[in-house]
This record gives sequence, C-alpha cells and structure tokens, in this order.
Amino acid sequence: MTNISSTADLLAQKKALSDQINEIKGQLRDIDNTLSQRYLDMLRSQFTRTGKVTGTVSVRDGGLTVKGVIKKTVRWDQKVLAGIVENAPDLVSRGFVKVEYHVGEREYDVFPSELRLIIDSARSVQTGPVQIVFE
Repeated sequence: MTNISSTADLLAQKKALSDQINEIKGQLRDIDNTLSQRYLDMLRSQFTRTGKVTGTVSVRDGGLTVKGVIKKTVRWDQKVLAGIVENAPDLVSRGFVKVEYHVGEREYDVFPSELRLIIDSARSVQTGPVQIVFE
C-alpha cells in the first residue's frame, strides 16, 4: 500500500508504474509476435491438411500441444433470406429457418445440398485471425 504522500509524489509514482506497465505490455507483444511467427505457418498448414477453414487444429512441438483456433462469424442477408423463405415456406415449417430470418449453423450443417444451393446466396462467413493456445 502507498504511504500518504504529496500529490506530486503520487502522480510521479503513478507515471513510473504506468511506464513499467507499458514496457511490460511491449515485452508481452514481442513474445506473442515471436510465438506467432514460430507456429503460425505450422497451424495454417494443419488447417489446409485437414480441410478446415474455421475451427480448431493442433500440432505437437516436443511435449507441447499448440492449438490454432479460427472463429467464424456468419451473417445472413435479411432481404435475400426473406425472399427465399417467401418462395419456400416449408423451410420455416421444417424448422430450418427461424422467423427472424436467421439460420443457425447447426441447422445449416444438416441442410440437404439442394437447399444449400438456394440459401447460400444469403449467407456470408467471416473468419477471424488464428488464435494460438499452448497446453
């Protein structure tokens, strides 16, 4: 705990601590960049080998398991999806499409291929960066 000091002393301590924090954050960024450079190509290759665009892959490096995670964000074009549902109301009655014009990924995954051909025009997938996890 800090002793009662003058305002100037407290502000000086605060600045010194803030500078230390920024230095440590910079060091952590450097370490993260080095680890990313070391494993990113390996993880990307593993994504390619497994045919995955998103999800999780793992590689071994000695006794260490390194996981790469790419999250995805799916967005549906509401106008396009509304038009599709108007022309194919059985999508709603069969539980594939919710009324707010959103198709869940689990439901989409089990769509028959002929329905995917119709509905894919309303779907876009955005992937995030590879997140690296060490275990």
